[in-house]
Amino acid sequence: MEATYPASRFIDYHSTGYSLYNKLFYRRYATSPGKYGVLGFDITYYFLRALYLYGNKFLGCLPRNRAQAISTQYKFEPVSTRSDNYENVYWNWLRIYQKQLIKLPDSLMEDQTSQEK
Repeated sequence: MEATYPASRFIDYHSTGYSLYNKLFYRRYATSPGKYGVLGFDITYYFLRALYLYGNKFLGCLPRNRAQAISTQYKFEPVSTRSDNYENVYWNWLRIYQKQLIKLPDSLMEDQTSQEK
């Protein structure tokens, strides 16, 4: 069976970023962070980084604030042309292939999306 689907997050437990985070988290709390510990770190890091880089005007700069997180990326776009509200439009594309769950490269999905237009 093979299937491809979008997911809001994907943790590569073998990545360098996760390994370092897990090591530091375990040293501090004597347990692994779990998926919500990773997600909480990602969200906090993303918005504190935006606040640090752009100050109190960071909300308007979210579309320019690109950062690779441990479990996802954030790509904020305005909800509408007349709105100050933003939504994350990034998706991790996952595939079940030969009984393994893999994350497809973003470039592959961007190429496919541009061909469909």
